[in-house]
Amino acid sequence: MGGIGTNADGSKWEHTGQRRRFDRFADTSGFGLGQYEAVLDYSAAGGEDFYVEPNDGEVLLISRLIVSVSDDSFDSGAYGNVTPVAPLTNGITLKQYREGVLFSDLTAGVPIGTVGDWAARCHDLSRFPFGSGDEIVTARWTFTKASAPGTGTAIRLVGRPSDSDRLVVHLEDDFQHLSSHRFLFQGVYENDYQ
Repeated sequence: MGGIGTNADGSKWEHTGQRRRFDRFADTSGFGLGQYEAVLDYSAAGGEDFYVEPNDGEVLLISRLIVSVSDDSFDSGAYGNVTPVAPLTNGITLKQYREGVLFSDLTAGVPIGTVGDWAARCHDLSRFPFGSGDEIVTARWTFTKASAPGTGTAIRLVGRPSDSDRLVVHLEDDFQHLSSHRFLFQGVYENDYQ
């Protein structure tokens, strides 16, 4: 698709291709350079943030989050197969920050405490038990489905020299029992066409 694009300063430019895709696991650096497997004990010292952040000058349009959790089995009242079977103590939150300031709490003030809580937020949850090896649960949270009807609005993140926008998954519990725990954000670069 071609057309005329508008830069942040109002100047126009012509594009002829499609927007470049953005796919990045949230990690401890925000730029794909840190730890992306959330399988440690984050219950001390205020927890750990796994996040995505655009580079200076980039604008990201994030349309969805894919969460994947692997464990030997899953209990409905817990997050994976925690012993004893119980919800997380502090839970998981997803928040959007604009210029370093909290802009939106996507978990609406109620942290995710069980794997089933992902379904309460995004509805699309699948469980994959295999003949041997760990079970996997995936959740697909499509942000464009939560917009005004027909608008398909993605979450817009702007990269700045300081205080860039970011999407933050905050964990403040012990996740050492999980074999894998990842948060994949997907979308496009707003003004980057190929």
